[in-house]
Amino acid sequence: MTNRMTQWLIALTLMCSGVAWAVPAQVQVAGAITNTGGGAAPDGGYKLTFTLYASEDSPVAEWVEGPVVAVVKNGQFGYQLGTTKPLPALVGKLDKPWLGVQIEGDPELPRRPLGSAPFALRAA
Repeated sequence: MTNRMTQWLIALTLMCSGVAWAVPAQVQVAGAITNTGGGAAPDGGYKLTFTLYASEDSPVAEWVEGPVVAVVKNGQFGYQLGTTKPLPALVGKLDKPWLGVQIEGDPELPRRPLGSAPFALRAA
């Protein structure tokens, strides 16, 4: 095998391995936290627990991450689900996953449907 061919094969291998890592393994969520008066919660770190369910009223969690500390600024936060606990393959197979959020040990807030990420829409 010539030196030029070897370089080409190495480059092709690196490109192919990069493609395998191109699909993110996390899901971005964003939200707002308000105080009891309805205003923005004070800035700071809040312990949040995220839970995914197969349906709005499912009693069994498919995945749980947390508590994790999310930084809140002007009442708003963003977080990448799967940061500390990988999202299992099963979650991607759920027809319509529902997200529950618990703040600082309070009861879980009403669940919200988890929408599609751009990569998922493209893959479909």
